[in-house]
This record gives sequence, C-alpha cells and structure tokens, in this order.
Amino acid sequence: MDDKADEHTGSVSNPTVADLEKAVEAPSSQASASGETTLDWDDSFTITFATSVTVPATRVLAQDFDLSRTYSLLPLTLYTLGIGFGPLFIAPLSEAFGRKWIYISTHLFFMLFILGAALSPTFSGVLACRFLAGFLGSAGVAVGAGTATEIWQHPSSRGISALLFILGPFLGPTLGPLAGAYVLAGHDNNWRWTQYTILVLSLPIWCGLIWMRETTVQMYEKLGVHWAGSLFAFLSLVLLPEVPAAAPSK
Repeated sequence: MDDKADEHTGSVSNPTVADLEKAVEAPSSQASASGETTLDWDDSFTITFATSVTVPATRVLAQDFDLSRTYSLLPLTLYTLGIGFGPLFIAPLSEAFGRKWIYISTHLFFMLFILGAALSPTFSGVLACRFLAGFLGSAGVAVGAGTATEIWQHPSSRGISALLFILGPFLGPTLGPLAGAYVLAGHDNNWRWTQYTILVLSLPIWCGLIWMRETTVQMYEKLGVHWAGSLFAFLSLVLLPEVPAAAPSK
C-alpha cells in the first residue's frame, strides 16, 4: 500500500527523513543566518583578542605604575580568570532570558569596563575593570556555540558555522600581541590605546547585536518544550542529591 496521501481516501503519508530534516530548518533566510554567524564569530574573536592585546604593554605598565614584571602581567591573568568564571553564571541566564539580550547587556558592560580600564588612574582600578570585562565578555564565547547551533539547525550546514565560530577564539589570542605591539609603536608606547583598540572593534559588533533575532525561544518551540520547564529540569538534575541504587536482592 502506498504511503503517499490519497486524494479520495484522505490518508496521510508517513513522514520521511527528508521531511523531518526540512521541519528543523531555520525559518530565517540563508543571508540572515550567514550574517548572524559572522556577527557571532566577530564577538568571540574580539573577546579573546582582548585577552592578549595587553601583553606587549607589560613593560610600559610596569614603568607607569612602578611595578615588577610579575604584577604587570595581572591584567592579562585576571581577564583570563574572568573569561573562565563568567560562563558558570552567564550561560544559564541565556537559557532563561534568551541569547539576544544576554549578548546586548553583557557586551555593553564589557565595553564600559574596558573604557574604565583605559581611563583608570590606578593599577587596582585597571585590574578590577579587566576582570569584570572578562567576566561579562565571556558570554560571546560561552553562548556563541549554542547560538550557531540554533541558527544552523540543519546538520548539513552546521559544520561550516561551527568552524567559523571555533576560529574566533583561536585567532583572537594569536593576533592580539601583534596588534598590541603595532598600536604601542604608533601611539608613543601609550598602553591605554590597547584598550581603546578593543573598543573600536567592539562598538560595531554591539550595534549589530541590537538587530540580531532571538534564537533560543524558536528552538524550544520547535521541540515543544517551554524554556522554563527545560531550565527547571536541568537545575533539578544538577542540584538534587543522587539517590543511591538499591542493593541487588540475593
């Protein structure tokens, strides 16, 4: 008996694999998805670029604040620690409030703290601002992979988007010292311009994030699951104590 729909009987055909793959296709156009993937890559690149752009300025920092070389490396160290701890808090929030508003809010405060580090008259202020900038900027790295997956939901198109996203965190720390040395040479060894460079890269990205569409809610709607139920289930699995298994009866 043919599985296809019959005009006279009104029977419904069984869904094929191709039909299921079409059902999970992202509703946005190819151009829109490509633009959002590029924006996602730019964000992760800039956040990781800010990690190492201060490395060439360690000697200048030591001279300006009368520090040893060990202390002059703390802006790099604390920023990296911020990137490490930030996802523990930001990633769950993106599941509750959506990716878009997490991107917009964290990236805005990331730029403000980078500006604070550039204008700070004290070394302790530089350290505090750099740590908070790394903490908030980590959203671009922690949430970016999930965003790329939600934009490119079809398995055949997900590989390239994942590759582009992974390139950002690798190229950022690699190109940061080169750009930092170039900026220092062009601005009379003024280390503050390494922070201004981060702002120049970040501001256009933040403007693009404002026009970004929300992806998390659409994914949950397709799965037939509300985000609150998914978040509650996740927290239950993590926070509830493990129940010991019953001993096998002899």
